[in-house]
Amino acid sequence: MLATQLTDAIWNAIADLVRRSASQREIYFVQVTRVDKAARVLWADEFGDLAIPMVHHTFGFPYYDTQPSGSQTKRGEDYETNDAFRVKIVMPKAGDMVVILDPEGAKSTPICIGTIRSPGDYWEGG
Repeated sequence: MLATQLTDAIWNAIADLVRRSASQREIYFVQVTRVDKAARVLWADEFGDLAIPMVHHTFGFPYYDTQPSGSQTKRGEDYETNDAFRVKIVMPKAGDMVVILDPEGAKSTPICIGTIRSPGDYWEGG
């Protein structure tokens, strides 16, 4: 059978199979265009009007408080239940470069996994 003898349905099925077998882009490096600090979401032009949530780990910090008498008191041991001893997330600002992970592909369920903190042209070697 020659390729010219294939029906449109077969050609469409082949094209669909090729399209589905291609891996979708999952990691994006994008510039933040807008931020909602209260909701902890951000927006980027590449994702249109889709709000992108931040992902972070919560950290706690017990510390020693030294009194004028020289005695020390350990504070914050209950950081897992006491918000006063938890580190808060710092949201990126508009214009910051962030790393977006889109595990489903097709820009459907993106999450921001971090902010690139290196200045300038880090990939250009400069």
